Amino acid sequence: MKAVVLCGGRGERLMPMTDRRPAALLRLCGKEILLFTLEMLEKAGFEEAVLAVGYGSEQVERLLDEKYSGKIKLHMINTAGKSTAQAVRTAMCDETEILAVECNCICTHPLDEIIKVHLSHDTFCTALAYDTENKPAGIYILKRELFESLNPEKPMDMTEDIIPEAVKSGEAVLLDGKGYYKRITTPEAFLNCQRHMLYNENMSQRLTENNFSGAAIGEPVYIGENVSVMSGSVIESGSVIDNNAVVKGGKVNGYVGIGSVVSERCDINSAVVCRGAVLDSGVKCGEYSVIGEKAHIASEAVIEKRRGHMVWKNC
Repeated sequence: MKAVVLCGGRGERLMPMTDRRPAALLRLCGKEILLFTLEMLEKAGFEEAVLAVGYGSEQVERLLDEKYSGKIKLHMINTAGKSTAQAVRTAMCDETEILAVECNCICTHPLDEIIKVHLSHDTFCTALAYDTENKPAGIYILKRELFESLNPEKPMDMTEDIIPEAVKSGEAVLLDGKGYYKRITTPEAFLNCQRHMLYNENMSQRLTENNFSGAAIGEPVYIGENVSVMSGSVIESGSVIDNNAVVKGGKVNGYVGIGSVVSERCDINSAVVCRGAVLDSGVKCGEYSVIGEKAHIASEAVIEKRRGHMVWKNC
């Protein structure tokens, strides 16, 4: 059985986090979601996978060239502008049965168990389901027959339209998911997943070669390569400071992206600072607010999501 990985979505509700890159390339504790997905497939014994790409396809290809050294043979097919159902149908090519993973989630349920359950019954689809979700999870096995009665030109969503209808008609079964599952579709979900991985999945890192003299750093945290955390800074537990970032002072509770600069007296309160952003002194970022890539925020600015403040790139 081959795998299909849907990794071309823009992630509109994650904006501006995905203004310059697809959701599959967002980083959790120093690693892109796509790489977590490929590790999960490799652990389950998959040897071949089709990546359904679209938005940011060049970035996906570059990431794989630079960072993926696994054993899975990868193929890429462009499904830009297609719904998830259309993308899966296209990426199946000549296969009669595939496992599909929507690459905007982190899941610890063993994939080999899904395969075993699917092979034990005679339906067209088996999908994971979690009580925390109001629809099937983005991991499912399906046969080509599931699409036979559907109009290929009609855009439909696999977990919102196709699978629920198939369950009603007896053509699909839902398998109760085990372990952790989080669909990362909002900044809040991104930060909650980050915290779970730090507290429960042993993803914390604090490189010893970094000099954090005079800084207060909680545990667990993830601090990447070539990070500078200056005296007087406070990095609260559950936070990530990604590679080459600089924290000159103030408090960080959330995510600070690659190459970002957080100046003295800043207060990052459960917020996301995307790569290359610069926050001048005294900036306050409220809960689940987002500072886009390469944005420059002037001193004493207050950014609050509840007031509709989401700062795009190059502001």
